[in-house]
Amino acid sequence: MNGTLLGAALAAFTLALFVSAMAMPAAASLGRRYGMTVSPRLFGRAEHSVSYLGGVALALGVVPAIVILAGIDERVAAILAGALALLVFGLADDRVPGPGLHPAFRLVIETLVAYLVWASGLRPVLTGRPVADALLVIFCLVAATNALNLLDNMDGVAGCTGAGLAVGLLAVAIIEGQYLLAVLAAAVTGSCLSFLRHNLSDARLYLGNGGSLFLGFVVAASALQLDLPFGTPWGFVGLLVVLAIPAMDTSVVILSRLFAGRPVFQGGVDHLSHRLVRLGLTTRAAALTHGAGCALAAMGVLLSLELEKALPLVVVLAIFGGCGLAILRLSMYEAAPEPARLNGSGQWDAAELALRYASVKGRRGSDS
Repeated sequence: MNGTLLGAALAAFTLALFVSAMAMPAAASLGRRYGMTVSPRLFGRAEHSVSYLGGVALALGVVPAIVILAGIDERVAAILAGALALLVFGLADDRVPGPGLHPAFRLVIETLVAYLVWASGLRPVLTGRPVADALLVIFCLVAATNALNLLDNMDGVAGCTGAGLAVGLLAVAIIEGQYLLAVLAAAVTGSCLSFLRHNLSDARLYLGNGGSLFLGFVVAASALQLDLPFGTPWGFVGLLVVLAIPAMDTSVVILSRLFAGRPVFQGGVDHLSHRLVRLGLTTRAAALTHGAGCALAAMGVLLSLELEKALPLVVVLAIFGGCGLAILRLSMYEAAPEPARLNGSGQWDAAELALRYASVKGRRGSDS
């Protein structure tokens, strides 16, 4: 195990954790001062306003840690430039009144950013064919970025998913001796943990559209740094395994809406997080489950590396695919909601409360 790599990862984690921790309270205060907030409503009652500048504070921890510990080369410059461009774009989207920018326009901008990042130096070999590699890199960047954006639908879910993905990538980077990936993953882990202190439950900060796009892009770009010794196309399969949770969430949502005859781009409480709450988990447990699932998926990659066989990658994909199909069967659509139930203590039923709260929080940049 490389001592220099471990030291750099630890330094990146500590720096990102510290800077983000210092920036989070300021982000909350500035958001309230300048009206960059959303006001959740539950059963017609307005809740306290919550700043959506958490993503800015997260970025303030990630960027310096990467620059200081990894330096600036073509890949790093491309990744950070693309992530920061999406952060600014997302913040602008957050400021647009009403439902925000049209999804098609957002996809165009994200695709353009992904293309420019690929052209600027982020060119991993996924298939060995330049054109196919370019298309796959752009697709992965856009798809994973949007997947993390859509996962920002309940307190703690996006933050736990980002942290779980980063921890998994960090473990692989340490085993494989990949310096840049280790620094990227460690920095994201540190900043996500700082953010979760303010977001895991009873959120006082949101990522906002800009923050979730920034986080998704950095995680996707980090995953594209994976260099597994299995040759093509197994490197791409390993990438899918690492991103299994975001991919499963997006797939479940799209399929369930298509089967129900609902518009794909219309928001709803039909994500993995909402389904887990419907099954009886608390919102915090649902969020932590996302993070744990990401870490478990990464263990499949580690097992492949240990055994020097690609079979565990296929097994992990099959397991997550089976889980996705099973949870897809859970009905999440009702013709008309029933009145909220009270439990035996005269309080709102916890599971229903979580789903209703998620469905009307109105946080911009999420799909709820």
